[in-house]
Amino acid sequence: MGEPGERWQWNLRELQDAFRSAISIVLKRQVVWLFIDAVDESGKTHAIELVRHLRKLLASISPENFQFLICITCRHYPVLDLGSAYEIALEGENEKDISAYVQDRLSLVDEKSASRIADVITNRADGIFMWASLQIDRALELERNGASLAKTEAEILSTPRGLFGVYEELVQNMKERSKSLKMIQWICFAMRPLSLDELRWVLAVDADRTSPIKSLKKAQESDEYITSSERMELRLKSLSCGLVEAVLSLDRRVAQFIHQSVRDFFVETGISALDDSLSTCGNNSNCAIGKSHHQISRTCIRYVQMNEVIQSPAHGDALEARFPLLYYAAKFWMKHAKQAEQNGIAQNDLLLYFGWPSPKLLRAWRRICCQISYDLFDRPPAWTSMLHMLSDHRLITPLEVLLSPANKKDVKVNERDAVGYTSLLQAARDGYWDVVELLLSAHDIDINARDSGGRTALLCAVSRGHMAIVRLLLERDGIDINAQDDYGQTALIHPVYPENVAIVRLLLERDGIDINAQDDFGQTALASAVSLLKMAVVRLILEMDDININARDNHGQTALFRAVSGGDVDILRLLLDKDDIDINARDSQGQTALLYAVSLGHMAAVRLLLESDDININARDSQGQTALLGAVFRGHGAIVGLLLDMDDIDVNVLDAEGLTPLLCATQQEHVAIAGLLLNKHHVDVNVRDTEGLTPLLYATRNNYQSISELLLASKRADADAQNDSGRTPLSYAAQNGHVTAIKIYATDHKEVIDLKDVNGKTPLWYAARAGQLEAASILIQNGADVAAASDSGEGTPLHMAASSGWTDVIELLIKNQADVGAAAGNGITPLHAASSLGRADAIKLLIENGAQIEAEDIVGHRPLHMAICSGDMESVKLLLGEGADPHAAARTGEKPWQLALERAGMGMQSVRLARQFEAENWLWLDGLLYSALENSSDGYL
Repeated sequence: MGEPGERWQWNLRELQDAFRSAISIVLKRQVVWLFIDAVDESGKTHAIELVRHLRKLLASISPENFQFLICITCRHYPVLDLGSAYEIALEGENEKDISAYVQDRLSLVDEKSASRIADVITNRADGIFMWASLQIDRALELERNGASLAKTEAEILSTPRGLFGVYEELVQNMKERSKSLKMIQWICFAMRPLSLDELRWVLAVDADRTSPIKSLKKAQESDEYITSSERMELRLKSLSCGLVEAVLSLDRRVAQFIHQSVRDFFVETGISALDDSLSTCGNNSNCAIGKSHHQISRTCIRYVQMNEVIQSPAHGDALEARFPLLYYAAKFWMKHAKQAEQNGIAQNDLLLYFGWPSPKLLRAWRRICCQISYDLFDRPPAWTSMLHMLSDHRLITPLEVLLSPANKKDVKVNERDAVGYTSLLQAARDGYWDVVELLLSAHDIDINARDSGGRTALLCAVSRGHMAIVRLLLERDGIDINAQDDYGQTALIHPVYPENVAIVRLLLERDGIDINAQDDFGQTALASAVSLLKMAVVRLILEMDDININARDNHGQTALFRAVSGGDVDILRLLLDKDDIDINARDSQGQTALLYAVSLGHMAAVRLLLESDDININARDSQGQTALLGAVFRGHGAIVGLLLDMDDIDVNVLDAEGLTPLLCATQQEHVAIAGLLLNKHHVDVNVRDTEGLTPLLYATRNNYQSISELLLASKRADADAQNDSGRTPLSYAAQNGHVTAIKIYATDHKEVIDLKDVNGKTPLWYAARAGQLEAASILIQNGADVAAASDSGEGTPLHMAASSGWTDVIELLIKNQADVGAAAGNGITPLHAASSLGRADAIKLLIENGAQIEAEDIVGHRPLHMAICSGDMESVKLLLGEGADPHAAARTGEKPWQLALERAGMGMQSVRLARQFEAENWLWLDGLLYSALENSSDGYL
């Protein structure tokens, strides 16, 4: 996989899975039609596999989804197993279409002649459009040449039925056979469609290495050079007898056969018919294919080696513009050479083409590859030798020549390229067993050479799963079977592919294998196999007598930890069945396998570990946590249940922070887990944390209502427990309005209804301050003292309700005989409290219920003083409207109107002026006061 459009490497299975997933999603919303054209052109094997996959996909579609419909087009070969699918054979259905097509094409011919010729062509077409089209072209040409109707009819009647017969007849009529052959070979077997400019040079460059033409300039002077794309298009038609056409592809015109059947014909028999040198091959099409690829590869090499190309300093697009065929020639010549060899054509002469043993032409080719591509992955590495190149492209026949004794002095078999690869390392990595076998025959080959990552050929082969190469290497004397790469990994630690079970078996059978070797991370082969969930490999390794099953990695973890992490129960059971397994081994964090399994929430692993007689269920990690504490903290209720079923579980264990499992469950608000713990009769329900809170105190303080009710329902929680400040669970419940808890207290624990904290505050006091009407009502109904004042001088519950403006609570308290004139420690009344915070509604309600508007606190402040200081104009106006005296002085001498002027920002000069005229200017003073109230800068005093 890569960036979009750049080196995408889709694995077939990944692509199939992605398609299946996408289709499954879409089918939930709509019907899907999938059209696949020309399935046969993918080749027999791929076509059969595609249809098999599609049938499997159709069978997997849920009947609840919308319909998934597939339409494919394919010729009669390859034969596909379509099951009961509906088939349409076009050649049996299109006779009318062909007749209409023929008559239309012949419409300009004499009517009588056209009718007869049309009938002949239609009757002999056998449903094949292409055959009819070719015969129309022939008939029209004969018409233009003045041929008689009888001759035209005879020509058509003499044409073989079927396309191959037509094509064969055209091949026999080709006059420039060698040139036609070369062009057709390129169009048949090029790795991509070729442009007309590229084909001009294909015809001009001689593939023969002995050709005297060494420059493109000389090639241009030859008779084979076509001067323009337009003329090249004419040349295509001439050389192919009309079987090749030029079509627009992106921004250029490319050559292609007029029909896929043309290519099929030439691959099967046509090239052999054109090439007299293939007579020795008999009817072997592979020979024709091999020779075609051979010719193409040599033309490419010759083009790359032209003087102008080698000497050009240009790069990228500029180079390609000047030398149209260069990019294709430099990039694909070796692929064609490989195809040639695979089809039986030896490539021994490659060494001659490159002038070996001189490296000059090879280096020139590599430099050109760098010039035409900026992609580092698309270039041969620096210092690539002939041996590297042949090995990398798996060209066996020239490799045999290169490694023969005759060339021993010129070949450095252990030479490295720029990225540190020898040819052996390269071939072992890529899985070229035949290349590896050849290289191992070299007498001085370094079988243990390392690449830039410290990997030997054995490590490379093992890591890629190349079984045949591993076997070849292990058969060699001197192989270092325990060699480690730069990460300390040996061949036994490396395996990652499913098929590597056989490789592991091979390695384990070797004498001297270090089965307990550890890499730089402390990982052994066993730990690696367990981590990768390779059950068969784990079983193989555990069968070894000297295996250290308890080896630790750099984090102190054994293979048992890896098994817990991987979650494979079968592998875990396999390890636990070993007599010498240390089930209580600890890692660097002090965790055992049980603690680790709990931290990951792996229920199945925990269950298996608990089945062991040797398990230490109460083991602690470095933080003091046990398995139970860890499970409670993480909310793993099912695991908590498992642990609590164990007879020797310590349910009151304390962690490093002084928390028991019940305290932890309470603090994390894990209700179900708290319930499980409370079912254990020996759990300490009243244990305290470092703040002095019991679970019930903590739950009620934080308003965890469900847990509070569980604790109260257990009948074991201390209902009158107090924290360091004397608060009870009831006072917290009252403050939070937890009605259910309050009702339980009212029923079962009336003795704590008025229990005060260290500041003398009762539950009702807290309920009133928080505005919890229902809570206050229940408390009062059950005897709570409405007049109970705090010891800290903050007053009664009515003071609290008034200061907060809770009018409904104020009404409740007054209704239950609360004293509206009660004075707190500093002499403030509820009306003072409401006025100080600008609670206008509360002020009005208190006055209506008899509150004294001119009541004084210990310094003589009246409610109006406090309302002005609060800055709430509505409260001030309300008090003034109820008759509050703006001139009443406090014991400090300060009068309300003076406070008002100061709050309005009129400054001390205005205040002094007002005092000077106070006695004789009452009306003026009242106006000034109201002006101050109305004109304060922010709308408030």
